[in-house]
Amino acid sequence: MSELRPAPFRWDIARREQLGSLVEGEQAPVYDGFEADLAQCAARVIANSAGSDIVFVGRSPEHLYDYLSGIFATVPDAVRLQLLHYSNRWVPPDRLVAEDAGAVRHLFAYFEAEEFDPVSITTRPRPVTLCDLVAGGGTFENLLKLMHRFAGLQGADWNAVQRRLGIVGVTTRGKNSPNAFRWQQHQDWLDLVPDVSIRNVSAPAEFCGFCAGDNPKVTRSFDVTKWASEAARFPLRGENHLKALRLAVRLYDLGNSRDGRDAFARLLTASPEMRKPEMRSLVQALRMAGSG
Repeated sequence: MSELRPAPFRWDIARREQLGSLVEGEQAPVYDGFEADLAQCAARVIANSAGSDIVFVGRSPEHLYDYLSGIFATVPDAVRLQLLHYSNRWVPPDRLVAEDAGAVRHLFAYFEAEEFDPVSITTRPRPVTLCDLVAGGGTFENLLKLMHRFAGLQGADWNAVQRRLGIVGVTTRGKNSPNAFRWQQHQDWLDLVPDVSIRNVSAPAEFCGFCAGDNPKVTRSFDVTKWASEAARFPLRGENHLKALRLAVRLYDLGNSRDGRDAFARLLTASPEMRKPEMRSLVQALRMAGSG
């Protein structure tokens, strides 16, 4: 299946020599307080997925991915972070397969190459947490239904797959009350993943709107029209994409610094999850890397 893979292109911001003069120039603007909101949200994502790898789904969480990639750049045996190019909030998998089975095959080949296919999930050293900004849960629903179908094609044990998965949804912060809306309480597909732990991380509305909105992103949206597209293999050099690239570099560098790691370690230390051994080990590793 690997020969089908239309690997979506994204600049590797950790390999600065590849970027050359692309990093010179205007960055995509952010709102006042964005970096503090980003660090707080990222710390909560890590605290709620400690001990697992994290797959950030789509473009909305790319700022979290870039910042955390910098945080863990020099941390030995750090969690594995992946940015999964995938956009499909509305179209049910049955319809996708009926109308464009070829595109779905390309998508599955891409997942396989990223070791995000069902068989690989069951054999990875760590469990996998899916993270995305959530409104109604449609992206998670359609992704997991596609993965269930993929498991059938691979002959993988779906129960073994779903037991290795977790979900962290970044949601807009609202009033904390017994009647507060919780997206996972309004889903009719959770029987597909009965053992999956779903946790939510609330963030300011401005942060969620900025990440999930139409602000410049490093890559194009990887929806069904792109899954089999040869054009997806090539970089975008439009000014908005380059501005987003420069912001991604800035966020990576913010994390990949002694001060950045020390500050992040302090955020984790303040979390209730610090009682867990894996969190204490992670904080210790961050502090050692930050002082190295």
